[in-house]
Amino acid sequence: MLECAFEYSLDGFLLAPALTTDRGVTALYGPSGAGKSLTLLCLVGLRRPDRGWIRLNGRTLFDTAAGIHVPPHLRRVGLVFQEYALFPHLTVAGNLAYGLRGFPRDEVRERVEAMLRLLRLEPFGNRYPGELSGGQRQRVALGRGLIIQPELLLLDEPFSALDQMERERLRAEVLELLQGFGGTTVLVTHNLQEAYLMARQVAVIDGGRILQAGPRDEVLQHPRNRRVAEHMGASNIFRGVVISQADAPGGIFRGTVVADESAASGVIAWHGERLAVSGPLPPPGTAVEFCIRPEDVRLVWPESTAERPNVLRGQITNEVERGTDYLLRFRMDGAASEAGDIEIHCSEHLHYLMDLAPGKAVWIAFPPDKLH
Repeated sequence: MLECAFEYSLDGFLLAPALTTDRGVTALYGPSGAGKSLTLLCLVGLRRPDRGWIRLNGRTLFDTAAGIHVPPHLRRVGLVFQEYALFPHLTVAGNLAYGLRGFPRDEVRERVEAMLRLLRLEPFGNRYPGELSGGQRQRVALGRGLIIQPELLLLDEPFSALDQMERERLRAEVLELLQGFGGTTVLVTHNLQEAYLMARQVAVIDGGRILQAGPRDEVLQHPRNRRVAEHMGASNIFRGVVISQADAPGGIFRGTVVADESAASGVIAWHGERLAVSGPLPPPGTAVEFCIRPEDVRLVWPESTAERPNVLRGQITNEVERGTDYLLRFRMDGAASEAGDIEIHCSEHLHYLMDLAPGKAVWIAFPPDKLH
């Protein structure tokens, strides 16, 4: 288990992450300049925080109050740099063995041979980094981090220098390798899809602070505040007022009887609309911000509007074809248009079936369990 809470100041930027995470992969996700890589450098011991503490599986690696600062080579922390940082004058085997200095020669040889097999690089042990592909260099860098048998493995944007095809292939290989790693892994990334595919836990960092951390689906679907929602791709963010925390069975929303209202726990007023919402709500009269992800907005066939809650009528104002799907912009009719455009992700197949195009009148719905 990794536990940390520290502060580090650099050129006016204050890094102050607080994080607790257990075994498995945790994605440290955020924009450029958020402090992701700097956090890794402090964890591995290459930067010394100004104050605070870092603990790994019960061992204290750093504590200003206790005067403890364990040097990097004694921390059992492996770090894989974004640009590989391989020694060009050493062979693949030499790079892998570099972190094993001081170990018995026979043990070094055995570990290197085992790592080459694990990385599927047995034929490349005597080659130099300049003779390898980008994916092969990345595997060597990963192997160098794993060969020391660390308790904590830190991956600093390990796929950013690769093309799309190589990135997807290597991502699958890394996940396979990490299945046999019993320690904790922290993956730094600014790619939301990568964070979701590789990690079970996500920690959103911005401005040097961790805004929210937890299981990936919880962070994705239940952002703690507006900044987290924006980082997690919930582009439809609105303001409304809580009307009630619970509505009577058979309640009416926009003149439509809700077929199954058991999941709805309250109602929000929004630009003349009444939206059923499931999940906890603050007391009536409270102004709130709420969001829905573009992929969770439903396009509704006209004959099905009476069967759904939170149905809104308007028209498509713009569309962007993205190869396998469309990004639509929808604006409500009448005064409700002041709410602004609503983003919708629509599959290519549904776009064809509904004959969608800018200017077409359509109905959409907000599922109560998708409003947060």
